[in-house]
Parts: sequence; C-alpha cells; structure tokens
Amino acid sequence: MKSVQKSSFVAALLGASLLIPPPAPAVSPTRPAVIITYPTAGLTATNAALTVSGKAQGKTALAGVYYQLNGKGWNATVSTNGWTNWTASVTLTPGTNTLQAYAVDKAGTTSLTHSVSFAYVQTALMTVQIMGRGTVSPNYNGKRLNIAARYGMTAVPSRGFAFVNWTGSLSSSSPTIFFVMDTGLTLTANFKDATPPVLVIRSPAVNQSVTNAVFTVTGGASDNVAVTQVVYRFNGGGWMPAATTNSWATWTAQVTLKSGANIVQAYAQDGAGNCSKTNTVGFVYEPSDKPQWALASPAGLTAQVGSPGDTNTFTISFGTNTFSQTMLPGSNEDDNAAGVYDYTVLDTKTAMLTLINTAPPDRTNHPMVVELLFTSGQSALAITTNSSAGGLDTNIVAFRSQPNLAPDSLAGETIDSKDSYGSELHTQSKAVFTATGFTVTTKPSAEEEVSEGSYTYLRYSPVGGLVKMDYTSPTDMAGTVGYIIVTYSASKAGSYFETFIPPGSSTGTGQTDHGTFTVP
Repeated sequence: MKSVQKSSFVAALLGASLLIPPPAPAVSPTRPAVIITYPTAGLTATNAALTVSGKAQGKTALAGVYYQLNGKGWNATVSTNGWTNWTASVTLTPGTNTLQAYAVDKAGTTSLTHSVSFAYVQTALMTVQIMGRGTVSPNYNGKRLNIAARYGMTAVPSRGFAFVNWTGSLSSSSPTIFFVMDTGLTLTANFKDATPPVLVIRSPAVNQSVTNAVFTVTGGASDNVAVTQVVYRFNGGGWMPAATTNSWATWTAQVTLKSGANIVQAYAQDGAGNCSKTNTVGFVYEPSDKPQWALASPAGLTAQVGSPGDTNTFTISFGTNTFSQTMLPGSNEDDNAAGVYDYTVLDTKTAMLTLINTAPPDRTNHPMVVELLFTSGQSALAITTNSSAGGLDTNIVAFRSQPNLAPDSLAGETIDSKDSYGSELHTQSKAVFTATGFTVTTKPSAEEEVSEGSYTYLRYSPVGGLVKMDYTSPTDMAGTVGYIIVTYSASKAGSYFETFIPPGSSTGTGQTDHGTFTVP
C-alpha cells in the first residue's frame, strides 16, 4: 500500500501552527494550511499601526484567510495571488498582543489556527542638553526610548570643570540620574568652570631694590577658559584694574614708589567668578643720587606730544610693542597712523624711542628715532632730527596712565559714525561687523547707499586699533581698500581717520575721511 507524502511546504505550515509540542492531533491530508510570517513570536514593535503578513496553501483553491487580534473578532485578509501571500493592517495595544489566522478553501474546509504572540512598546523622543563643558553617558539625546521604561545617565565634567546638577523635567544634584521615560522628557546636565586662573608678578622680584620712583609692575595671567580681569593694589590702597593688550597674557600697572619698603598685590578673575591666589611681592625703593625719571616702559601709557603754542599736537598710545598715533582736531590729521616701537632706557633721565609706522600704506616711513630727556617721572622733552630743515625738533611729552578702551574684536559690533569737516556734516554711516564681513549703510543726504566687503581688525594700543576694509560692493567701490585708524575716548565712543586706497594701487594717497563714532 502506498504512503501519502505531504509536500515539505505544507508540512512546514502545519508544523508551525502547533502551539503545543508533539504529539500533534491528526491532520486531514485535504485540510489547507496557513502560517503567519510577520510578526514573529517574541517580536517587540514600536509602532501602533502594523501590517501583518503570512502564507497559505491548500489541496484545492482557497476561498480566503481570516485573522483576529487579541480575540476581538475575525476579519478577512487581503491577497493578490489567491492567498498564497496575504496581508492585513492592525492597530496594536501596549503590552502583549496575540495575532491568529486560519485559511478556508472553496469546499469549506478550514486549516488549523496559527497564533503568534509579540509585544508593542510605546516610545518617545528624548532631549538631553549640556550647559558648560562635560559629557553624559550614555547620551540619549535625539533617541527614541521606551515609555515607562527606566533609564539612567551619568554626567562627566571635562577637565577643569565640575558637575553642578541636573535640571529640566527632573532635578538632581547627583551626577547619575535615573528616570522613567515619558513623552516630552527633557534633561539638562549643568557644569561649571571650577579652575581658578593663575597669576604671576614678573617685575619687581621679591626683595628687589629699585631706584625709579615711577615703576611699571608687569606680570601674566592664564586660565583654562579665559581671564576677564586682573586687579592690583599698591601699599594697601584700593584695588585698581591693570592694563593689557593681549587678553591678560601679559599685564602692566604703573605705580609711584615711596622710599623704603613697598608692596604690590594682584589677582586674576575668570568669567565664572573664580579668582586666582593673590600674589604679593615686597620690594624696596632706594633713590639714587640722580633721580630716576626715565620710564621703565611706556606700555599701557598715553603720551601727549606738542610744542608750546603749537596747534599741531598729537597723542601716542602704547601697547606692549605696538602703538597708535592720533592727531588732535585742527592739527595735521594726515599723520594718524599705527605701527611698532622699540624702547631702551639709557640712564636715569634718558631713553631712546624708535617708532615705525606700518599702517596705513601711504603713511609708512623709515624708523623715527626720538631721544627722550625726562624732566620728571611723567614728562620729557622729545628731540628728533628734522630732515627737511636739517636741524632738531623739540616737543614736550606728557605721559599718563591709560585704561583699556579699544576692544579686542569688532565681531558683533555696530558702529555709528559721523563724517565731518569743520562744522559741515557730510555723511552718517552705520557699520555692522560679523566675524569677517561688514555692511555699511551711508546716508549722504536723502539717498542711501549700502557697501559690503570683508575686514580685519588689529588692536595697537589701549585706545587705538586699525580696521582694514576690503570693499566688494557697490560697483564703484569694488576693489577699494579702506584703512581706518580708530581711537576710543570712551568705551563706546571715539574718533576715526580713514584713507581709501583705489583699486590697483598699494600705496596711493586716495581720499581721506575723518569724524567721530559711537557704539550703540
């Protein structure tokens, strides 16, 4: 007698439909078979809307495949090939879901029912923010997490910073926070700068004996982020701001000594309010037989230069090794310039100052050597050679301490300027500076003109800097380069002198403008 051999596909379908391990109930060889191919048993779904699929086969043509979810009634599936492959759309409920399916042929014979159990887990988008310098681990920002599931994160500060707390949907002062996921959950890890700056006083040295009554204290300061200020006091007086031209990498303070023991103290502060240790240096002033009037350095000072009764006066403000020169109103304003300098003390009353103009291009020249004969600790006679007349020019120089007014950068600044010759007002302009570009809106009268381009800015002294503006528009300005000497008389106001160099000329004289400006 022949044995009846089922096809391997039917055998697989029938075997897959069994929920209880063998022995299985007897199956009629004419009964159709059905299998659910998706979802698979144990699957975790994260979308409520799900398309399920399966396969079916019978000895005779199939009349349909039916399914039900979680025992809520049977529904017909969809097929385009006689239910060899079929699909259905279902909406899941949170937790465990059970999908069942059976097939029926045109003779009315039904298959065994195939069941698959799987899970549906709801998710939500997690937002994690970091304030300050640090990391979180694991970082769930932008990740979809299972709602009602418990998670944890640990905040790790960067070097030099400290963890403060967690804020947002939950708060905690512990670096590790545990939370149960929910919709709209936001957590912020807050870190603070915990490293104080470091400050040194380089001059004078401890117990140093000096013979200058007017002494320039020098030092340096650094921080893991940035130093915001250096303050000093002398012989127990009030705290005063020191001067710098390079963001406190070096700083200076000028003091007038008393005979005998003197004490200078200084400390630095960063943007987080951390203060360095206060550095204290004691030293001795012992006047020599000759008064020590020559300045140790002009850095951080402004000098007014002019002969008695001469209207052609000007000021020079000194950085560490650079300077800016500003002609006073009504004088020869073409001599506004910026450059570098060298200063050497020759004896107690004499020093040599060498000035080299480096900008603007039509104002550069050979080094100007000035002999300074000090008549006190803050005044001197400046003697220079007059090349045109073949003799010597003598001017009176008065030095004064100069607080920092010029900014380190123009990025983000808006500057309003008035271009003026005498009492006649010519133009009003508004210049807006980004990190590298500028836009200038000028109103000569009823008209309005907009110019654009790129720029560079360099601070030359506590009050002065140079702005080099390369114009790209409008057409009649394209290729023009403007060199602007800016001099701050206050933190938000000052004067300027501008030289326009036409296209194709590196040192042409071009047009000049001058006026005043304010920073709103």
